[in-house]
Amino acid sequence: MASSAGLALCGQTLVVRGGSRFLAISTASSDDDCAVFTYDCSAAEKKPSPEDKGEDGQPTDKGSDTILASTFSKSGSYFALTDDSKRLILFRTKPWQCLSVRYEMLTLSH
Repeated sequence: MASSAGLALCGQTLVVRGGSRFLAISTASSDDDCAVFTYDCSAAEKKPSPEDKGEDGQPTDKGSDTILASTFSKSGSYFALTDDSKRLILFRTKPWQCLSVRYEMLTLSH
């Protein structure tokens, strides 16, 4: 799979992403607020799974942790991304901190 690259700008913060990683750079004027933050989705919490097979007995697709999409909240206080491991990862931006890692939950009704 080809690497998914992208840029996002919100206020004085620029995020550059490629593959499973992103780099956030704050250009705020205050030295206390100026920061560089990096994150690698391959180091993110993995979905707890007692077995490596799906309901049909076939191996489950683990994904390569490649970031597929990302965005800032309207206020710029939060940043979220999704990856091909079917995770939604939420960050606070001031200061940068990973707040939550959620997994896609698929339910089938018969």
